[in-house]
Amino acid sequence: MDDDAIEAAEALAGSTGAAALLDGLEAIIKEPDEEQAEAVLDALLRMSSDIKSPEVLTTLASRLTTLGGCLSTFMDAAVVVEVLFAVLNKLDLKGFGTRDNAENVLKAMDSHSDGEETLVEYGCLVIAKLAATSEEGKGHLIELDAGGMLDRAEGIITNERNKKYVTEARKVLST
Repeated sequence: MDDDAIEAAEALAGSTGAAALLDGLEAIIKEPDEEQAEAVLDALLRMSSDIKSPEVLTTLASRLTTLGGCLSTFMDAAVVVEVLFAVLNKLDLKGFGTRDNAENVLKAMDSHSDGEETLVEYGCLVIAKLAATSEEGKGHLIELDAGGMLDRAEGIITNERNKKYVTEARKVLST
């Protein structure tokens, strides 16, 4: 999916545009291109931030398998993971609670913990959202020692205001 196709899909807006972008992301996952994955996720993030288009969130939530595939494929690409975490944070993650997805969230946070503070902050938000919306995901996070990752995240996050993301994630995991 090139830049023109991304712009065209984003111009469609709503669920049609989001579906076109997700179709493009699926193609990118099959033939990985970090730059294009980031561009598609950026467009999805912009679209999901438009309060006039709540159907975009519904479309994204219906394609969590694609987003999980993106995380698995682009695990080593911090810029892709950071934007993906920002997108995931906006969604109901009930269908994202597989062991693989929970494990990949924690692996991505761990592998990018040096110098990627914003990614770690978003990761904490994803942990909280996943634990709050998926009992299965919450169980996997606990089993995979998300608490240990949150302990490390607390030392990584330097902005005192954003340390609340760690506290929030711990709270959701413990209830």
